[in-house]
Amino acid sequence: MRIKLFIFKIIFLYIGFIYAETIIDDVGRKIELKLPVSSIVSLSPAHTEMLYFLNQEDKIKAVSLNCNYPEDVEKKEKVGTFLNPDIEKILKNKPDLVISGGGIQKKAIKNLENLNIPVIVLYPRDIEGIIENMNLLSFITGCKNCFKKIQDFKAKVKFNSKLNIKIYMEIWDEPIISVGGTSFLNDIIKRAGAENILADTKQEYPKISDEIVIKKNPDIIILLYKPGKNFKEKPRFKNTLAGKNDNIFILSERDQDIFFRTGPRIIEAIDIILNIIKKVKK
Repeated sequence: MRIKLFIFKIIFLYIGFIYAETIIDDVGRKIELKLPVSSIVSLSPAHTEMLYFLNQEDKIKAVSLNCNYPEDVEKKEKVGTFLNPDIEKILKNKPDLVISGGGIQKKAIKNLENLNIPVIVLYPRDIEGIIENMNLLSFITGCKNCFKKIQDFKAKVKFNSKLNIKIYMEIWDEPIISVGGTSFLNDIIKRAGAENILADTKQEYPKISDEIVIKKNPDIIILLYKPGKNFKEKPRFKNTLAGKNDNIFILSERDQDIFFRTGPRIIEAIDIILNIIKKVKK
């Protein structure tokens, strides 16, 4: 699906026609859908949030147990976890569409498609990909009032002025897993005006060593997990500018959710980084 096709097809949606369309998802799969869809099971927390953001929550019939935002989503039926969806419960909802995130639910996708339940895999790699997902969801749900919301979102995720600030972002400590140059989190750091010290890596989330962090010498370290006791004694923390100046920031569970989800709250993630930079620059 490409945006250039939207205008012609949305005319049909406005006047109430149901028609078949072949959608190409984020991992290149082709899915035949009858549009507009009116019954969705969302296994992806990020895209559950996205449907709420687009005011299409009435189309959501069920979600995964990992879908916890916004608060209203607690009222939705749960169909297993993100990693282990309950096929039987999904079938009972008779969805027009199941949304999978990241393509890691391969077995569940195959089982659902064998039962003639369409599944799309949405896995945006940057902010532009998130915007494309928003456009796609607005299109397949027949949303008539989504354009302005998406335009407002685009305006809020614009690039900030470049700052002379290097950031190291870590998502786990044993092994050390960091934020690489092809992840959407790298794009968030860039839009906040900072530089990811691992921007030149080709992996999304590379495993690295203390020595690499020390060599890159970040000004700020952001941890997307709760570290153990005395973590600041580890070489990559105590032997960098960030560690020496006590510029290591541990995100709360709520903020971790925001950073890990490729949804509309990414705006907040950019603001969190900007606020951290302000604290450091004081």
